[in-house]
Amino acid sequence: MTVVRRFVTDRWRTDCWWALGIIVMVVLNLAFFPGIKGTADLDQTVANLPPALKAMFGIEEGISIGSAAGYLQAQVFSSVAPIILLVLAIALGSGALGGAEEDGATEFLLSYPIKRTNLVIDRFVAMMGVLVLHTLILLAAVFVFCPMFGALDGVDLPGLVAACIGCGALAMLHASIAFTAGAWFGRRTPATAIASAIAAGGYVLLGLFSAIDAPEPVRYLTPWYWFLKTNLLISGADWMAFVPALALSVLIGAAAIPIFANRDIRGK
Repeated sequence: MTVVRRFVTDRWRTDCWWALGIIVMVVLNLAFFPGIKGTADLDQTVANLPPALKAMFGIEEGISIGSAAGYLQAQVFSSVAPIILLVLAIALGSGALGGAEEDGATEFLLSYPIKRTNLVIDRFVAMMGVLVLHTLILLAAVFVFCPMFGALDGVDLPGLVAACIGCGALAMLHASIAFTAGAWFGRRTPATAIASAIAAGGYVLLGLFSAIDAPEPVRYLTPWYWFLKTNLLISGADWMAFVPALALSVLIGAAAIPIFANRDIRGK
């Protein structure tokens, strides 16, 4: 647990800035809601959007964009919230092993009586703990500031929790990809590139599959569809929105153990 504690304490200032960024992002997006609340013309405009854009913004038929659930889904939970958590997740994942090795920190840690397996597990646990913390900050920010703008009307707490968990699970999946890629390459840049390409590619595929009206089994190829196929603020908990992502996160993260254990560590 020493590795976990050191990982968390070394970045507490950085995490404070990330927390502030999440809160500011939520407030800025909520500030526009009173001006469009209940606007019928906006619903007509949204109805004419291409299916690809509707899918990418999580717009569901029958849910008004001028309602709290419709606005939060389109402006927060399908765009800026996943993006900011993904940027954080990929930075965490690429730095936990690959970045640490590149900076020489891994060589220093392994000079102590720490097994490689334990180092991988502890760094993975610490990374996921930081992401859980920021997911809770997102939930708290939405829960605290939404009532100030009337943006929780018709949205219950279970739906809000489900949307935040789904957002966090998506971030954790890509964090684990960056983590394992970092274990393989021993450098931050390729790990960041791989995870970023998968995240961006999955989002593009979400729109493409909707544009060509692909069968639903095909759409499940992108984790963005797991999260955005239904408005969790209305439907509440949907196991497909976060269970597969969380399970894959653990499996992909576990793959880093044999990779890291059987590779020569690059000194600085």
